[in-house]
Amino acid sequence: MEPLIDFKYLDKLISTFSEHTDRIIASTYRNRAGVPALFPKKYVNTLLKLDEDFGAKHLLEQEQDTIITIPAENRISDVDTEEDYEQLKNRHEFEN
Repeated sequence: MEPLIDFKYLDKLISTFSEHTDRIIASTYRNRAGVPALFPKKYVNTLLKLDEDFGAKHLLEQEQDTIITIPAENRISDVDTEEDYEQLKNRHEFEN
């Protein structure tokens, strides 16, 4: 199975960040900002203190005014179980 996040999408995140280095650049899916995301240097200490279970979710929620979002479309899927993985695999095979 190929990765869902391709280099074109990552390039778009990086180029947007290059133009807006003071803003958080985040992927958007299910009407929420999420990862992959790029953060300005001022967030380094906050990111280093993140809880493993929640990652940057709370930071992204708190900093909504500083986020530029890039639609991830069908590139991101939440895979928590074997069943989720099988569904993703079947969906991906169907699309290709």
